[in-house]
Amino acid sequence: MTGFSADWLSLREPADTRARATEIRDAAIDVLSGKTHPVIVDLASGTGSTLRALAPRLPEGQSWRLIDHDPALLERAEALCAGLLAPGHLQCVEADLAGDMEGVLARALEGADLVTTSAFLDLVSPPWAQALLTTLQKRGLPFYAALTYDGRTTCSPAHPLDEAVVDAVNRHQTGDKGFGPALGPQAADFVLAALRSGGCQVMDAPSDWTCPGEEPIFQGELVDGWARAVREIGTLSPTDLDQWLGFRRRAIEAGTSRITVGHVDFLAIPEHLTSRQRV
Repeated sequence: MTGFSADWLSLREPADTRARATEIRDAAIDVLSGKTHPVIVDLASGTGSTLRALAPRLPEGQSWRLIDHDPALLERAEALCAGLLAPGHLQCVEADLAGDMEGVLARALEGADLVTTSAFLDLVSPPWAQALLTTLQKRGLPFYAALTYDGRTTCSPAHPLDEAVVDAVNRHQTGDKGFGPALGPQAADFVLAALRSGGCQVMDAPSDWTCPGEEPIFQGELVDGWARAVREIGTLSPTDLDQWLGFRRRAIEAGTSRITVGHVDFLAIPEHLTSRQRV
């Protein structure tokens, strides 16, 4: 499975926190209403950003099970999150969701009340995503997924090559990230359609990154990453790509750069839970 460094996850967390759709987040929290000891399982948890977003709004008796393949990220998560929970209520599980999803989920989902993930579903293949959703639906578990990339990106000030760069990045996003050819920018549409066909109540809302000029390091890492992806795809000449990257870098250094990256948050609530809420 393709990984992300703890430094990059830390750098993007302010943008992630701003972007989360509060109505979806709050609805996910409402699913746990009445539970004094809810158990939340976070898939592909990284350093625990989802826990940090939800834990202050949940009962003190909450427990979290963080699932990730990278022991370094889990170690960082334990350090960053332990103080948010009661002693013994944080479990960090090193597991490869790409290699043994069924086995991992059979163990991880035991006793779960809510399953979460962030910035993950665009990395997986359609069959993998469908298998995950089928497993969650069979178990009757609500699913809160935040920050799924949907292919929309705009940059200001504009450059004539912006569209070509975004198109190339979106093509790169569909490469194999360890789960087979990835959904990339089609992830949100695919997952939402699959959930609705499965009979869940589904809520969704945009959760776009808005990257202001006051975050030059984050913006710089973002455009550098795009440039690396475009070089791998090879649809722009090195000269054109260098020209585009130089333009974007100068705008970032001048504090005039504004970047928006489209994401979607959604929540799927099984029918048996929505019926209980109506009573």
